[in-house]
Amino acid sequence: DPETLWQVLQRMPWHADMLLQLAEVYRHREEYSQAVDYVSRALYAYERAFLGAFSFMNGNNRLDFDRVENRPFFLSIHRQVIDLQRRGCPRTAFEHARLLISLEPLSEPHGVYLHLDYLCVKAG
Repeated sequence: DPETLWQVLQRMPWHADMLLQLAEVYRHREEYSQAVDYVSRALYAYERAFLGAFSFMNGNNRLDFDRVENRPFFLSIHRQVIDLQRRGCPRTAFEHARLLISLEPLSEPHGVYLHLDYLCVKAG
């Protein structure tokens, strides 16, 4: 029930799992701009929670996809890749897909190598 999700979100506005669930509700309603907004909010919530030593730029930090706590973060990046493809930003989507692979290169979370093949051609 989306109304219950809204009530919980009012009490905890930066709960990433709730934001991702609301994004999915809006995606099913075909209100893509709202869905994109909630995915962006979820990514921002995760970004604010990172420790100072955690950096995406050096490529040394890894997150284990097998840990249930990490899966919503992978899901939020995956949905961001799909939203960027839909908006016609293949280069940015390609970079986000590369980020997703750099976090867990061996297990290929969310079939990201398939996205990379397509985006590599589209991004040039």
